[in-house]
Amino acid sequence: MQAVGIKVKDGTLEGEMSGSWGWTDPVSGREFMLAGTSDGTSFIEITNPEQPVYLGMLPIPTGTRSNIWREIKTYQHYAFIVGDAAGPHGMQVFDLNQLLGVLNPPVTFSTSAHYTGAANVHDIVINEDSGFAYLVGTNGSTPSCGGGLHMVDIRNPLQPQFVGCFSEPRTGRAGTGYIHDAQCVNYNGPDTRYAGREICFCYAETALNIVDVTDKSKPKSLSITVYPNIGYVHQGWATPDHRYVFIDDEFDESRGLTSNATRTIVMNIEDLLRPVLAKEYFSLSSAVDHNQYVKGRYLYQANYTAGLRILDVIDPNNPKEIGYFDCVPENDSPVYDGAWNVYAFHKNDAITINCINQGVYIVRPKSALVANEQDVPSSFGQISVFPNPFSTQAHLRLTLDQAQHVGVKIFDVLGREVTTLKSGYMSSGTHEWPMNAQNWPAGLYIYHIQTGPTSRTGTFQVRK
Repeated sequence: MQAVGIKVKDGTLEGEMSGSWGWTDPVSGREFMLAGTSDGTSFIEITNPEQPVYLGMLPIPTGTRSNIWREIKTYQHYAFIVGDAAGPHGMQVFDLNQLLGVLNPPVTFSTSAHYTGAANVHDIVINEDSGFAYLVGTNGSTPSCGGGLHMVDIRNPLQPQFVGCFSEPRTGRAGTGYIHDAQCVNYNGPDTRYAGREICFCYAETALNIVDVTDKSKPKSLSITVYPNIGYVHQGWATPDHRYVFIDDEFDESRGLTSNATRTIVMNIEDLLRPVLAKEYFSLSSAVDHNQYVKGRYLYQANYTAGLRILDVIDPNNPKEIGYFDCVPENDSPVYDGAWNVYAFHKNDAITINCINQGVYIVRPKSALVANEQDVPSSFGQISVFPNPFSTQAHLRLTLDQAQHVGVKIFDVLGREVTTLKSGYMSSGTHEWPMNAQNWPAGLYIYHIQTGPTSRTGTFQVRK
């Protein structure tokens, strides 16, 4: 990895670094890193990654105290910032357009809005597609939501509105449904029962809890899943096709549960009601894994003393490490120092690393990675149903670019399986299957095609 280091700690050389995120101005294309510190949030321009510019600091709210736990996410041109163990921190809202006009850095910035409906907040999750934020690990608030999902409408970013709670008392170490972190998405995975619904993958200390939060007044727990030798279910991220999640357990290495190796849990979530353990991946390091994110076919991990680790997960069942940058090269012992967070979604292909006692590092792979969200390789060619619509007889045609195992199923709009057209190994080329709808009710139907780590769905109409 090629790297540039910048010592940004509370604007000086003191304090500790924590959560981080990024933002690209959609008009100018200027690129920024948002770095949490003990006393606030630092802003660094990395439009030229080799010449980063420290722009300034947004201090913590008045009446709160310094703390290491600071987390940041973005929505539109706003940053949303929370802090834990800090007193009445709440959620700061910061208009990122302020960064565009800095002439003489560094400067001290001011908060654009302040949400006080939650006090101490351990982390923040934002679904940019829905415009909702989910504050997790809250306490000192009314309601506290049991430390679960404290749901906030941020579609008007300067006037956040509380909209509901979710907690699952069968999870969390205190039995209150405490959630340490989550990822909330508009679901586009293979479980057609939940197509288009807003789903949260919650990392709830003792289990993975999958929740349907489409109706904020009646969120619904879909499943609770555990895996062997749980220490602390900390954080995770889903593949772009929503078929797998990668989970980091923060206590398994430090408590000797993994035979002195960093472990990543790979969970198959194709059935949201019945996730299954697909793989326990062990690296050659013994560091504690802290945060991780999937971009295209790559998994970017912040593994404390082992730094940034990049894994190729095109086959989620067989991750392969392909690159790293270590901000604590002298050791990789399972202690809590080094890379707190990484951010790999910058448009200029830079990767930013926030290292607790070492500062900020901006790195870039020495060789190009195929890493856009659209770059998950597909082995499909053309898919068609003909004729469409039809009454009794039709064919589904599929072209495969390579030989592989293929599953082809038909579902009705309620998610009920109607028939399986194929499940088995197939050669490359064009294949056809007849469909006999003689006994099918009229209506819309869904085909679901699965090949390895990739799936595709589509619809057709039966008329009577």
